[in-house]
Amino acid sequence: MKCPARESLGHLYLGALVCGFFLLLLAPLAPTAGANSHSQIQILSTVLRKRLAQAKVQSLAVADLSPRESTTSGIGQYFGDILHLYLAEPPRKQNVIARDAVAHFLDARKLALSDLESLQTLKQLGDFLHAEAVLTGSVVREAQQLIVVASVKRTADGSVIASEQVLIPTDAFFDSLRNYPEAETPASISRLTDSGVRPPAFLDIPAPQFRGPADGTMGVRGDAAILLNLVISAEGRVTNLKVVQGAGPEFADVAWRSMRAFRFKPALDRTGQPVAVVIRMQVFFMATR
Repeated sequence: MKCPARESLGHLYLGALVCGFFLLLLAPLAPTAGANSHSQIQILSTVLRKRLAQAKVQSLAVADLSPRESTTSGIGQYFGDILHLYLAEPPRKQNVIARDAVAHFLDARKLALSDLESLQTLKQLGDFLHAEAVLTGSVVREAQQLIVVASVKRTADGSVIASEQVLIPTDAFFDSLRNYPEAETPASISRLTDSGVRPPAFLDIPAPQFRGPADGTMGVRGDAAILLNLVISAEGRVTNLKVVQGAGPEFADVAWRSMRAFRFKPALDRTGQPVAVVIRMQVFFMATR
């Protein structure tokens, strides 16, 4: 049974088969869903959503979680993106503004992440993005784990709404984020149809929200099926994406900005070694004018 996606004033949401909002992956190329239990990142997002609801925050901007004393890092951008996707999942209570918008605000004014500690900058950010609060934080790498700290402050007065942290075991996925969010194609890609290749499994797969028109095959209102090829690296990263069927070229950029933050347990070859593969994904959404 297909659950149609929900639509609000031109915002295109991912359709789903399970629990109202999830991903439909085409068999036999589908990763197994059993591994998509609650990850530490998802748990952190759930706690933050509760704190935001309790504080009656209606709009939140999510910033890069790179350390304040350093330049922007791939791992900081990744955690900003994945937290944004989880916080924006339906049914959401707040308008959640993506990391790219915060980065644009800072770059245009030649400001650094550390300037978000200033009440003046917070007020300017709130006015510019119409955000009542901003999520900042940091990622500290230790020998066997990452310490991810997330803090939410009101832009009007700098008061702290939430301050949470989680510990995440480090692995090859996080090591591969040095060049995030750039797309790349692995030198060698296996096929899931190859003998002995086991498909990747879900780890962090929030339901993305797509914005923009579908192609000309849709009328004023209707369902659209977008067929995608995702390249999943040997570390479990989405490193490239191609629209195979069902949307104009502008949809590839929108889909990439969401799906680049997906995290998988990598595919394994017959010897148990992780390998890069391509999976095919079909996304359903409804468009209205």
